Amino acid sequence: MACISGFAVVTLHIEFAYYINKRFEMSAELKILERHLKEKKLRITGQRKQILDSFLGTEAHLTVDNLYDIVRKVNPGIGRPTVFRTLKLLCEAGLAKQVRLDDKRTRYEHKYGHSHHDHIICLECGKSFEAFDERIEELQVQMCGRFNVVPVRHRLEIFGFCGNCSGAAERKRRGKPQGAA
Repeated sequence: MACISGFAVVTLHIEFAYYINKRFEMSAELKILERHLKEKKLRITGQRKQILDSFLGTEAHLTVDNLYDIVRKVNPGIGRPTVFRTLKLLCEAGLAKQVRLDDKRTRYEHKYGHSHHDHIICLECGKSFEAFDERIEELQVQMCGRFNVVPVRHRLEIFGFCGNCSGAAERKRRGKPQGAA
C-alpha cells in the first residue's frame, strides 16, 4: 500500500510541476501579447487572456469556430468576433500562425516556441499530423541550390489516409473504375 501511495505522491508532484511549467510558459506568451497590445494602444482584457489561455491549452489546428467552442465553455460571454479579432492579434504578436490545409478553412496553430514542421493530412477525416525530418529539409536546400534559388520559406503537405481511414479509402478505391483517381 505504501508503494501505491508513494506512486500517487510522485505522480501528483510531476503533474503539479508540469502545471507550473505550463503556467510559466504561458506567462511568457502573455507578456508578448501584452507588449504587442501596448504597441497598438490596446489593453489586455480578461476575455483576451481567456482566449490566449484556451488557445495555448491545445496543440490542435483550430478554426475560429473550434476555439470559440472551447472558450464559450469557460466563458459564454465571449463572442465569436472577439475570438476572431484576438486570433488576429495573436498572429500579429507572433504567437499564432494561420495555416490552410486541404479543406481550405483557415486554421491557427502555435508559432511561438514551436519549430518548423510540415503537415500530413488525412483526406477522409481531415486529421492532420505535424512532421519534421532533417533529411527532407536538407533535400529541399539541395534542390534550391540546384536551381540557384535562395529559399525564404516553404510548405510541405502530404495528403493520404490515416490508419483509421485507410480501410474505408481502400473500399472506395476498389469501387471506382480502373485508373480513376
